[in-house]
Amino acid sequence: MKKALLKSCTSSLVLLALTLPSAADVNQAVLQAEKAVIWAKTFPCPQPRQMISIRGLESDQAVLAKKKTAEDYGNQSRTLLGSAIQKRQAVLAKIRTYKHKPSKKLTTQLAALDKAIGDRVANVGAQLTQWLLAEWVAMSRVDVTYAPKITQAKSVPRERTSSRRSRSRSDVAKSEKSNTAVRPDSSHPLSAFLVGYTDLIKFTKQFETLPGYDAYIKPLPNKHYQCLAQMQAAIFSYNGNLIRNVVENATDSHKAKSALSSYVVVGNSLSTAGNEEPSLWAEMNVIINDLESGERQRALEEKRKREIVANKRRAEEKKQRTAEHAKRKAAAKKNLALARIYVDAINSKSVSQARSVMHLDIYISSPNGSTRGIDAGVRRLREGFSSDNGGSLDAPRMSNSLSISATVYTNRGRGTMSFGFRDGKIISVNVRR
Repeated sequence: MKKALLKSCTSSLVLLALTLPSAADVNQAVLQAEKAVIWAKTFPCPQPRQMISIRGLESDQAVLAKKKTAEDYGNQSRTLLGSAIQKRQAVLAKIRTYKHKPSKKLTTQLAALDKAIGDRVANVGAQLTQWLLAEWVAMSRVDVTYAPKITQAKSVPRERTSSRRSRSRSDVAKSEKSNTAVRPDSSHPLSAFLVGYTDLIKFTKQFETLPGYDAYIKPLPNKHYQCLAQMQAAIFSYNGNLIRNVVENATDSHKAKSALSSYVVVGNSLSTAGNEEPSLWAEMNVIINDLESGERQRALEEKRKREIVANKRRAEEKKQRTAEHAKRKAAAKKNLALARIYVDAINSKSVSQARSVMHLDIYISSPNGSTRGIDAGVRRLREGFSSDNGGSLDAPRMSNSLSISATVYTNRGRGTMSFGFRDGKIISVNVRR
């Protein structure tokens, strides 16, 4: 387990240290372990500025040495227990070969191994109470002054609904396992103790399948978690003036919430492990709710302003499009008049009338070929009139897109004549079947 952060505090509380279980006297192991666990369960958790004074644990070095002794004993016990469990499994395998009652020798061996395993687990539990005592002494000495830590808001990618729901169920499942709900923060006064707690959980899990675990080992991490949660709430209250100053002067709700959440590193709230939530927490959340309400109101006002601007812009754009369309339609109507003159000239075979609406650079295209220039276009018309192919055109029409065309009828079939315009004249005539 990692070293805890240790700092001196002013006041002291004198308590008596527990007597370590004697490894030699295994007959007393269970009794001493029971006493040690009862002591740990009833021991008052450390409080800020109330230093615990224990004989033999006066210095930081002594605290670390006590913890290391307990850790070494636990690691050594895990190795020894592994060997004992293997021997027990071998004895059980032999017992299973008997069709009836096994031999007294095997029964005696099994009972001796069970007692040895149980005594060793009990001794490990007793040693862990000594580890907890040293940890709590160190916790009572820590400097609990802690300024609120404000983090920047992070944008969260949008997720699919199903993904959010599955994640929520996962989070709920994790939160129910309160003994693992710790988030070490390098600057929080409990940061080193949270790391130590995480290591304690990993260490004790090695014994959870062994007899005696529920009685002598499992209660200890639970008690330590409770003490961490109590200390967390006490640290919050102790730094109340710093918190109040940050929250009351916060310019947005995120900064205020960030300041509060920086004090929650054990569990999901200050009421973790059944602790009563400090009144300051509720008071600060009222301020945060007011900030959020103001932010929502400002957001709605900004949204309304954006909508007004957008509506105004859309109205201007619509007005401009309407004016442009009207302008194009007016020009198209003039062009339609030119096309009618041209079509009437074709139907009446009047070259002069057709020439009057033709552009100097007119381009005429049809299945019979193409020409460019007014003179070539006039010759093309004369040739067409003299051929007497029986051609005629319907009155030109304007489409919704303001393009102008007319239907052509000849002895070869029906086609379409499309017109282009420039400078108040016909610039192109395109005939296609």
